[in-house]
Amino acid sequence: EFHFDRYNGAKSPKMHKELPGPGAGIIFDLGPHIIDQALHLFGNPTHVFADMRKTRPGTEVEDLFEILLYYPEMRVRLKAGYYFKVPVPAFQLHGKLGSFIKTRSDRQEADLDAGRKPQGDSWGQENPQDYGVMHVDGGNPERVPSENGDFMAFYENVFQSLRGEAQPAVSVLDGINSMRVIDAAMESSEAKKVINY
Repeated sequence: EFHFDRYNGAKSPKMHKELPGPGAGIIFDLGPHIIDQALHLFGNPTHVFADMRKTRPGTEVEDLFEILLYYPEMRVRLKAGYYFKVPVPAFQLHGKLGSFIKTRSDRQEADLDAGRKPQGDSWGQENPQDYGVMHVDGGNPERVPSENGDFMAFYENVFQSLRGEAQPAVSVLDGINSMRVIDAAMESSEAKKVINY
């Protein structure tokens, strides 16, 4: 289960996010961030189910979604919304051998908001209390250090790809697959049924 939650009932000052039309709503704003993570980890699903709603007073676009990605051996739940006052884990993975819980995702956005520059070996490095925790049968919970986040490496790859010096880290097909999930989620929410991917 992946969450990208906020607590902010106010409308965005960016009107393209708040007016009905192509690319509007939370599915296009926060959705791609967790959809691409799920597809990167688990591949393309076989089916998609989604529930999207308008929860903020006066909103004209969906601002809450829950998507289920169906795989032969598992399901992956993706959620995002604006009314999560108490933080829930950003990542929860549960299986036969145990569970992995991570309370928050990458810290780079918070660091940028705090005015820090994306440079140096400590950039994107999490505090130990923010590491994920692995729980396994017969063992004590164990903190799992995260790799340092590095937005700049992504943009450097884009630059190098445009110059023909590297293959893109995110392919056109990756983007298309994320859009297929969004399209299936919108169709599912409208029809209230599971959609073939």
